[in-house]
Amino acid sequence: MNRQLIEKLISQKEVGNGFKPFPTRLVAFLILDSVFKKKAKSDEAINFYLEKYNLDLRDKNFILELVKGTIKKKLFLDFIIKKFAREHFKRTPSEIVFILRMGLYQIFFMTSVPEYAAVNESVNLCELINKKMKRFTNAVLRNIVRDKDKIELPTNNPILHLSIKHSFPEWMIKRWMTEYGIKNCELMCDFFNESFEICLRTNRLKTTRDNLLKLLKERGIKCRKGDYSENAIYCSNIQEINKLDLFQEGFFFIQGEASMLISEILNPEKGSRILDMCSAPGGKATHLAELIQNNGEIVAADIKTEKLNMIEENAKRSGISCIKTHLWRDIEKDLDKLGVFDYVLIDAPCSGLGILRKLPDLRWNKKPEDIKSLKKIQSELLEKGLKFLKKSGILLYSVCTLTKEENEEVINEFLNNHPELHTVETQCIASLQKIHKPKSLSSKSFFTKEGFLKLLPFKHKSEGFFAAKIQFK
Repeated sequence: MNRQLIEKLISQKEVGNGFKPFPTRLVAFLILDSVFKKKAKSDEAINFYLEKYNLDLRDKNFILELVKGTIKKKLFLDFIIKKFAREHFKRTPSEIVFILRMGLYQIFFMTSVPEYAAVNESVNLCELINKKMKRFTNAVLRNIVRDKDKIELPTNNPILHLSIKHSFPEWMIKRWMTEYGIKNCELMCDFFNESFEICLRTNRLKTTRDNLLKLLKERGIKCRKGDYSENAIYCSNIQEINKLDLFQEGFFFIQGEASMLISEILNPEKGSRILDMCSAPGGKATHLAELIQNNGEIVAADIKTEKLNMIEENAKRSGISCIKTHLWRDIEKDLDKLGVFDYVLIDAPCSGLGILRKLPDLRWNKKPEDIKSLKKIQSELLEKGLKFLKKSGILLYSVCTLTKEENEEVINEFLNNHPELHTVETQCIASLQKIHKPKSLSSKSFFTKEGFLKLLPFKHKSEGFFAAKIQFK
């Protein structure tokens, strides 16, 4: 595959009018090639290519649906390809597999694309990428179109059945079925496979949510209030958000709604000192700054200088002056330099299994063994964070995942090692009383029996998040 030639053709617009395939599918192919072959993060690859080429809103939306859908449904699509390609599948070049996946996604899930167009455009892609595979691609796709109503998923193994049907690795399905039951497992899969809405957090230092909603609608952006946080706004048709004047002027921060609740539960007092230990890109740090009305001190720490630069840029754009960045080095030197804090937030690195709707490629990049190594890192961060906590202070641990190892287990082990500590469920509930929520959900429904906050996609229609608020007895 001559990648440079393809990119040149797109940029010179020598495809489309008179040339085939249409540029949108070529751009989608380049993104999928980056994700599947080069292991690029899907959101970064999408942003890179959409910014690189001058495409209109309709084309960008087409690419987004095709790319994200193909990534999400990879296992289901591969199951069908293998059924029809049979023994040839193992010898099929990776770029042809990507084209077949794209073609199949259009056939099964994109009603706006006629089946014949999905087949023809896939064959046209082969013309540029691998001419020798045109006949093979055409034959496989046409056979699938002819017999697609006869395709049956395996039924003798419920884990395998749900894995293929919803397109998730078997180990994830098994874990969710064991912990939550088959029905909730399916509801969770459905949630993660839904289209992702961009969520904005209102910067209350500069505006109100109602005013921001008005300003967004004036710019032709479809938006609605969030489900839980009084700061959240969901947008469904917003593109190139970083070029929007409201973004550049710091009226909002792009942040998931469940993530917003973490800062709201910490609920810091005005004038306090706060340590955000794993701060980049600064979503929670800037939110905390807003909650204390930019009055106090927030140390936003991370392990790389470029991450700190990102935090500083976001703080400046948001009109926040109380955030100071810190590069982690030696624990004792850090302690001498920083001192102790009223609040310590540990938004720890995790498997990310609660945000699979936002980052669909995570389902293919994570392995069960990753969880064990992440748990070790999380435990070390808790021990480190405790050193910076005042005796009267509060420590909040949070992760955007659903695994018990990274949630209840890591906190219970930490508490067992520190009998002088305990969880603070009542304060969490008091914080949640202030947020909007459906009448069907009580504040208690957000918590486990141990008093830990646990947001579950099948229950709360939210990204999966876990948090524990801890203090000295």
